[in-house]
Amino acid sequence: MGKPSVATQKRLFAVSGNRCAYRNCPQPLVDDATGKVTARICHIKGNKPGSRRHDPAQTEEERQGYDNLLLMCPIHHDVIDADDVTFTENVLRVIKADHEAKYRDEPAPDKSMEELFLANVMLASTAGSVILSANQSGGQIAHVIHNNYGTAPEPESVFRAELAKRHLADVDDTAFAQTTYHKKMGLLQDEKVYPLRTTAIVFAHSPRPILTPADEPAFLSWADVNNLRYEPCRAYPFLPGFFPDRVGSALVWNDGLHREHPGYRCYTRYLALERSGWIEYGFYPLSLLEDGPRVYYARTVANIIGFLNLLRQIATERTIDPGTLSLGMGLNGIKGVSLECITDKLMRGYAATTPPDRNSLLVLRSFEDGPWEPDSVALEFAEAMLNHWEFSRPGWLVDSPEFEAGVYKGAFFRKHFQQW
Repeated sequence: MGKPSVATQKRLFAVSGNRCAYRNCPQPLVDDATGKVTARICHIKGNKPGSRRHDPAQTEEERQGYDNLLLMCPIHHDVIDADDVTFTENVLRVIKADHEAKYRDEPAPDKSMEELFLANVMLASTAGSVILSANQSGGQIAHVIHNNYGTAPEPESVFRAELAKRHLADVDDTAFAQTTYHKKMGLLQDEKVYPLRTTAIVFAHSPRPILTPADEPAFLSWADVNNLRYEPCRAYPFLPGFFPDRVGSALVWNDGLHREHPGYRCYTRYLALERSGWIEYGFYPLSLLEDGPRVYYARTVANIIGFLNLLRQIATERTIDPGTLSLGMGLNGIKGVSLECITDKLMRGYAATTPPDRNSLLVLRSFEDGPWEPDSVALEFAEAMLNHWEFSRPGWLVDSPEFEAGVYKGAFFRKHFQQW
């Protein structure tokens, strides 16, 4: 029984996106944080007589060739090995083609990951055949190996890695919330761009890619700002711009077209969608007529709800389970940022505040927390915002005046959007 050449192994890994090929599996083949390799090279037509889908007429070169192989995590290798009625040759070829199409235009995993992969990848054969290691250093080799992996590592570790990469993992980071897209936020005054003193970012991470280049035209047709309007902002389209800019593989809608000047480009609201599964919405939680150290609670919550409604519609359009999405929100501003609620009853009648002990706030909601609806997540984030400040009478939070029966009833939008 042979094994794939090193060149074939490299090619398989290069187009894998560092993910198990099983549909919607978030398992990385090489974990970036620990360097652990879980990849299994699996045969579509079995590698040995008696194994699943074995074809005796297949040559050894064909059997170990790229077209007969795909990469999976240990759990899903066992799944397809146990059921050759569901996972026929044709089904596996579709799985392979669909998975590789997702990453065809993405950069290949970096060299260090490739080296870890080649040094530790397992050649997984079926039906009790020998398991050979490719360039193995240490580890187990036996006729049958039962390793209890439990469930595959959850997307949360991937989510945390994404947060760290985007300066959204640590509020003490001096560059906290300064993402690729956030850096272009600013106010244009007197032919000069002024950085915003306070910004808000809401974001989500999908464990599976959202778009492929082939999907993009249809998605852009669907994402027509004249059609996409969201509660509680029905008076205007939520997408901040008619046409997206392209930043790498990301689509970025922004309101910069309304504030352009020769030699300058900035915006106060944007939505960035990356093919890989990251969605980020940044906005300015004040009126455009002012640039102060406040965070307007009602405006912030309303924008969060608009983003979450958009997120659920994108998930429906792209057939993604919303429950698999991890969510987060970050606020960033100068030290001493103060919270001003539009609700007079709360801020002017019942509560006095003192400045927070830090100028940044991060709130996360993992997919592990279960199903969610926009209003329920908005309430979670709203309470986290309010707890960031110190109130002289904290008991008021029991009856949050901006929510009724879990539904947002902010005075800001009752005032400005009468039809709602």
